[in-house]
Amino acid sequence: MIENTDSEIQELEAIQEEIQEEIEELENAALSRSAESPTMITSDRLRHHHAHRTNLRMKVFATLNDPRIELLAAASVILSTFLVAVSTLDNLSIEAYAAIDDAVIGLNVLFTIDFFVRWYAAGQFKFIYLTKPLAIIDLFVVIIPLFLGSVMPMLDGFGLMGDFVPNVSESSGLQVLLLLRVLRLKRVLTDIQTFRRFAGAIGIRRSDVRPYQLQLSRVLLSIFTLLSVASGLIYTAEHAVNPAIPDYFTALYFGLTTLTTVGFGDIVPVTFNGRLVVCGSILVGIAVIPAQAAKLVDAIVASQGLAEDETIGTMTRSTSLLTTKKSRGDTDSPTNGLGPSGADLEVPPKDVKMENTGNAASYKVCGNCRATGHRMDATFCFNCGSKI
Repeated sequence: MIENTDSEIQELEAIQEEIQEEIEELENAALSRSAESPTMITSDRLRHHHAHRTNLRMKVFATLNDPRIELLAAASVILSTFLVAVSTLDNLSIEAYAAIDDAVIGLNVLFTIDFFVRWYAAGQFKFIYLTKPLAIIDLFVVIIPLFLGSVMPMLDGFGLMGDFVPNVSESSGLQVLLLLRVLRLKRVLTDIQTFRRFAGAIGIRRSDVRPYQLQLSRVLLSIFTLLSVASGLIYTAEHAVNPAIPDYFTALYFGLTTLTTVGFGDIVPVTFNGRLVVCGSILVGIAVIPAQAAKLVDAIVASQGLAEDETIGTMTRSTSLLTTKKSRGDTDSPTNGLGPSGADLEVPPKDVKMENTGNAASYKVCGNCRATGHRMDATFCFNCGSKI
């Protein structure tokens, strides 16, 4: 059964409220026109029709938020990024380039369908949906690349574009936009509930997922996104004039060494745009990665504090249990040489005496700790508390 996060539940409630308002408006309109048009559909049929539409939207919304669908979407994003990177290699055959182009176009169509279905399920094609952060990301990394890479070349083939955007399907800027699709992975990192559902889809028990693991995933995604986009921008700025950066993977190597060290000096940017990209990437890395790492440390510390609280709680419960046992049964049963708290008792010497009121034969001996010197009218041992 699908578990909805708090944000999903709020969106579902918002959908229900919107549909209810639409039903009331249409019912009022139907009633106002019923006198003029006797053949108008009845209010009950109208309510049934819109209830069916509401159920359909909710089912679609729930399906899109299924962990298996999210896992498939994440795999598609990673595949798309990899194909874009491979397409920059120079030693591939014509058939390989054609297969990569077909796969990228297919993924473009898949992402576009996903975008519009989500828009329908969450906002019923209302403009306010496009103001959400994830919708804005989808708009830039899905719709615009599809338009530039598929629609405009098609229009250009019919002679409708002229020389407006030449070779746009092979544009390096388009490749950078396609690389930005890694930002769609943020969809599974919105909150701990969504992350646990995603972890459950890949075989990890949801109860084993901790908040610091979510923050670690966010840090890794931030680093991966920064490297991917920075490498794409470096490739775009340098590959045409710098023979040292012929493909995306070489740019990735340069970006990785630049962001993690001071660079090895074997590859250097030769254009102004390339140097600008390097400076911007370093500044963004300094601003983003430490902040994400600080949040990760806070999450780890909070997780350790929670574990310590659980340990203290367990010890407190154990102490309470021992105290309860002591108060209930230790004074009524033999202790076998142990005190009420379980500590070893020292056996007193045989000549332990109390102030006597008669001869030695009148003293009682404790059967538990063997202490002597008890008066004949004594009921409990003065040493261990056991009943004599």
